[in-house]
Amino acid sequence: CTNGNDYVEGNTYSSAIKCCEAESFSSGQYESCLETKYDICCELENPYWRWDSEYKYCTNMEESAGGGTNFPYDSRGECCIENKYPDDENCPVNDVCYPPAPTPEPTPGPTPEPTPSPTACDDRTWYYSPLSKICTNKMIFTIPGAEEYDSASACCDDQADSSDDYEECMDDKYDFCCELENSYWRWDSHYKYCTNM
Repeated sequence: CTNGNDYVEGNTYSSAIKCCEAESFSSGQYESCLETKYDICCELENPYWRWDSEYKYCTNMEESAGGGTNFPYDSRGECCIENKYPDDENCPVNDVCYPPAPTPEPTPGPTPEPTPSPTACDDRTWYYSPLSKICTNKMIFTIPGAEEYDSASACCDDQADSSDDYEECMDDKYDFCCELENSYWRWDSHYKYCTNM
């Protein structure tokens, strides 16, 4: 299951869990689907890793909602290797993009559709996130002194030192509206994963 945008085919679902539930036909496939789903939006929003010395694992999760967390590693693998886990399979990890599967309830009721954001997508303000080093229109918490922009283009134009930097900024931007507009997931029968495109 994926929310990437590399192939359009098959059914759509409102979440990766619903996609895996619908597309897993035998015992063990559901868990395997959840373990191998690919959430490109979350990956782009949480690209950096740190070692959590209290819980003894690599994670891409903020220490607190206030921000300012130091993420010294560019990848999970780099974090694992630097903290004496050369074998990625044995490295303890807490990945915000791929949390453990929830315990299924005996008789689940219908899930209500998410309430759309009251702010229209075209009206959302863009910010540069120094933590993620990307332009985004999703503000989880206020960043003191953060400059506001009318568009991703204006944000990237202000943050880029060269045309290559500008193109990279536009490629890496996080558009929360894309998440809202592409909230349904489907099974991609060609690549055998769930996607929201």
